[in-house]
Amino acid sequence: VATHPLDTIRVRISLTQGEAKLADILSDVGRQGGVRALYHGFAATMVGAGPRLALGFGVFETLKVELQKSDAYQRRGIA
Repeated sequence: VATHPLDTIRVRISLTQGEAKLADILSDVGRQGGVRALYHGFAATMVGAGPRLALGFGVFETLKVELQKSDAYQRRGIA
């Protein structure tokens, strides 16, 4: 939530191929919609984050269980 405006600014600078300065971008955002314009696209970001986090968590837990079952893991006394 806190870093989304930074991503928006980064994308806008990238679209100008690095020619725009931070002050230029911020003044454009102020004219186009104020602080709310910095959060443009936030809902889409959140919709994509849920499945991505769930998938990552599922893969991590599955690999953790399989690793704990392996002989090499148990022989090292880590389990």
